[in-house]
Amino acid sequence: MTELTRIQIAPYAREIHDTIDSALYRLGLLEQEGRACVDLGDALRASSEQDRELDEQAFNAKLQSQAKIFDLLDAFLSNYARLSLLIFPSSKDAFALERAATLQRCFALEQTSPLNNRDLRDSWVHFDERIDQALQAKRATNGQTFCRSAQVDDRVKETYLRIIEIDTLRIHFRNRQGQSAFAALRELRGPMLDIEKRRSTAFDNLRSGIESSK
Repeated sequence: MTELTRIQIAPYAREIHDTIDSALYRLGLLEQEGRACVDLGDALRASSEQDRELDEQAFNAKLQSQAKIFDLLDAFLSNYARLSLLIFPSSKDAFALERAATLQRCFALEQTSPLNNRDLRDSWVHFDERIDQALQAKRATNGQTFCRSAQVDDRVKETYLRIIEIDTLRIHFRNRQGQSAFAALRELRGPMLDIEKRRSTAFDNLRSGIESSK
């Protein structure tokens, strides 16, 4: 398969850099908000039953924290999906396949790369289909829950279509086959940082493309 030149690959390289930068920024915010949500949960459990005002404030603050986590997760998954499609496109167009092969070789990425797993994003975007699926299978259709990793067991997985572990940032979801799956968001940081480390020299062995552009 023909590889793209350095000139041709340049816009993809810039987009990959910008997308990773945004994804890592969102991941950092997710970690901060996850810790804040854990602390708010601790404060809520520790608050005196006699101090109803404090209890209500802590409860409302925790709900706001969960909403922030949801928004940040949505943004992160958008970044992740865009990065995944740049390197592992779903298109079967010949040029897209050449672009994919070039990027995968230059960044030393295999098809088994964590960046090529879009099940979580697919489940997030097509959540309506997961509800359809659960109803037809006569399973619980509860949307989502925010909890700690120690609270996640088979009963919780059966009860909720989506589980967000606030302390570990592991996300449990149902795939297209209706089976329980999970993704560890923190494990995506390494592959993204590896790409950034390689980016400055990744395309040195490609043809410049200057001759063919004249």
